[in-house]
Parts: sequence; C-alpha cells; structure tokens
Amino acid sequence: MRLLDQIMLSPSEQNVLGRGGEHHLLPGTGSKSAILRDCGLRYIVNEEATQQCFELIRSDSGILDPANELLRLPAEYFWVEWLSENYAQSPDGHRLGALIEASPDGRSGMVTGFWQDYEGAPQVAMAVITFDLDYELFPPPGSRRILRLRHGVLPHLGPLFGHMLFHINPAWANYVRLEDPHGYDGRLRAQAEAGWFNVPFILVFAAMLNSEGILERRSADLVKLNSARVRRGRQPLLDHIEVSLSLGVGTRAGDDNLRVGGRIAPRLHHVRGHTVRRGSSIFWRSSHLRGNAERPILRKTVKVSAPPKTAGNGEHPTSTGPSFQYSPARL
Repeated sequence: MRLLDQIMLSPSEQNVLGRGGEHHLLPGTGSKSAILRDCGLRYIVNEEATQQCFELIRSDSGILDPANELLRLPAEYFWVEWLSENYAQSPDGHRLGALIEASPDGRSGMVTGFWQDYEGAPQVAMAVITFDLDYELFPPPGSRRILRLRHGVLPHLGPLFGHMLFHINPAWANYVRLEDPHGYDGRLRAQAEAGWFNVPFILVFAAMLNSEGILERRSADLVKLNSARVRRGRQPLLDHIEVSLSLGVGTRAGDDNLRVGGRIAPRLHHVRGHTVRRGSSIFWRSSHLRGNAERPILRKTVKVSAPPKTAGNGEHPTSTGPSFQYSPARL
C-alpha cells in the first residue's frame, strides 16, 4: 500500500505512556489526514525520476539557488511521495513522503515529512520545516525548538538552508525534555538529519514540473479498485498522479536524438538564467533544465561524515550530513 493511504488509516493522536506512568498525548501519523484527503494534487514519483532528483540535488549547478525562478510550488496544498535511495537494494525498504502547505505564489510554505519504517509502518516527523525563498529566516534568540540547519558536506546547499527553519512540535519537545532531558539535543539532531532532505527534494521536483518535456504525468485509474474496496467495507484509496521521466523513443548512445552538434547530449542538468545575443538582438533566457533524461542516471552512494565540532562554539557535534545551531547568527 502506498504511504499516503497508510497515513489515511492511521490515528490522528497517540497516547504514549511515560517512564513515570504519566500519559502524553502526541500527534499521530494521521494528524494531517484531512488536509491530505482534500488536497488537489498527490504525486507518486517513480524510481528513475527520484534518482534524477537526487542527482540534481547533489550537483552544484545553481538549481537550488533561492532566486531561481523555477523554484515555485504547483499548489497551495499537495503531496509528494518517493522511494528511499536504497530502495533498489532493499525492495521492502521504506517510502518517503511530504505534505506541503504553500503560499499562493508557491515561494514559501511548510513541509511535514512522513516515511515508512523498515517494518513498513507509517511514521510522521516530530518537526516541520518552514521555508521562504524570498527572505532569509532566523530562529528566535536562544530557541531550542526552532533551529537553523547547515550541511557540512554539500556546501552549495548553504544559501537554501538560510531560507529554512526546523520547528520541533511543542508536544514532542515537551515529551522528550521530560523523558530524556540529557538526550534532547541528540533526538533533535537525529530528526534534523532525517528530515533536511525533504525541502531540497520537493523544490527540485517542482523545478522539473516547471520545465517542459522533463516529466510525464499519468493519473491513476482507481475507479474499479475503489468500487470493490467499498463493497467489502474498506476505505477507498486516494487518487494520485504517477510521475516518471519523459523518455523518447531512442535510447541507444548512437541515436541522433541523443546527440547535440555531433556529440553525446549531456545528462539532464540545470542552466541558470542568462542573456543571449542573436545578431544585433539581446534577450534574456530564463532558467531551465537542459539535457537528455534518457542518458543513464549516475547511481552512487555518498557516505557523509564530518569531524566533531569543538565544544563551546554553540554547535553540537554531528557525524552525518547536516548540523544545526541554536544561535540566529548568519551561516
């Protein structure tokens, strides 16, 4: 079952018993079910398109520059679901998803992350990420619940992270402080490391949606299946749009449509907006994606590590990818 349908079947609240016998009422995996059910766009991204998004995120091409005009979300409420990067090695591995609540102009919003754990059960993040591509964002001074992220291995993401804030849900923050006061920072760090990827992925996906001829979209036909489910007293599955790379007919390296000026066309990549001269005319060519999506996608595993930070500098040591700091200092 798809992650979005698992969420719809999940409770909106969970009652967790603390170590001292007290009960904590916390948001459940289904806490966003009403918004998910009513949102007009729900995208399910296949493996090839997912891998292309991963490659564009890793590339220092400028696609995730906050000023890039391709970074505009398609709707005020929408869902994106994709496969984990190690899905090919572990077919039973988890799916990832995010519910996006965006501004009308598609330039700011809030992202709630979800995933399937390794037993296939749906989970919701303890935090949401807010972003505004037109303004830098800073946490309140001294805040231990609203954080700013940075990445120690992919420095080209730094400008984007300056437009994002990581908000721990107040109920979860209180629960962790009571249950594990000494492990609070570690729990937050684990959530940040698990959730930072959602915003870059969603923005790159939006850039691909905004580029002609890159993605192919097909609405799922669930009429017969849902009719049968309703007859059996089961909840109907949610409609969604299946997204794949838009591939042409020819796929061999020698095909003409894979060549540009007698050479093999490059892989899909981002091109910044720039001026173009044609004779005596000068015009502006908008930012766009260029290249051939039929070229083999470079598949690789990136091991992320960083040396521990020295104590007393306001930062906490981290052994993987992103780290966060509490001060509102510009990164």
